[in-house]
Formats: sequence, C-alpha cells, structure tokens
Amino acid sequence: MIPRGVSPEFLDILTAYEWPGNVAELTGAMDKAVASAKNEPTLYSIHLPSDIREKGIKKSARPDSKPGNNPPEAYAQGKFPLLTQLLETTERDYLNAVLFHTGQDIKQACRISGISKARMYSKLKKYMLN
Repeated sequence: MIPRGVSPEFLDILTAYEWPGNVAELTGAMDKAVASAKNEPTLYSIHLPSDIREKGIKKSARPDSKPGNNPPEAYAQGKFPLLTQLLETTERDYLNAVLFHTGQDIKQACRISGISKARMYSKLKKYMLN
C-alpha cells in the first residue's frame, strides 16, 4: 500500500460528516478514496464518495458547524467584503495552491480541482497565474 497524505479539505469533510454507519462506513469511504486517488500521493475531497462529500460540505458550511470557528474581527464589526471579491480571492488562492502542489502540472491540477483544461486556462489568465 502506498503511504498517502491528506489535504485539509479532505479532513474537514471527514470530521464534518456524521458517519451514521460508524467505522464500517468510514472504512468503506477510505477504501474508495484510496482507489479513486490511484497513485496520487495526497487524498483530496474529490476522492471521497460523492454522497459523503456533499453531506460533509453542507455541514461544514454552516456557521455553527465548528466550535471556535468565529468570523474574522472585521465581520464581527459588520465589515464584509463583496461576495464576488471574496470568491475571487479564494479561487485565486486555491488555484495557486493546487498549481504549487502539482509543480505547475496543468493536467494534474485539472484532475485535482475537477475543472476542464479550457476552464483552468481561462482562470489562470483571469488571475494572471501563468
């Protein structure tokens, strides 16, 4: 068996999901994730079964889902960025991290992020990441 790392998003979904099937369900999900990842050294959320990924994401997106997960100080003061700015910043940072992780391998970055090559190039151009 190949030793693997796990991404923070992968762990976030695993911890957010309630595991009604307990250990058997967790074991099955991990087996599927490892099989889905093939020879990749790191497990990402995309490798998890879609039903677990969906439920985990929904639960982790709720503001009360993680104890101690308080909004930034600016949010507490009522200062919010425009949603489009926040989404663009998050997307740019995500793509930058994926590209760094893959050593600028576009094909692997597309597989990890789940977007097409054309869309990847469009986003790289948009954020000037090439």
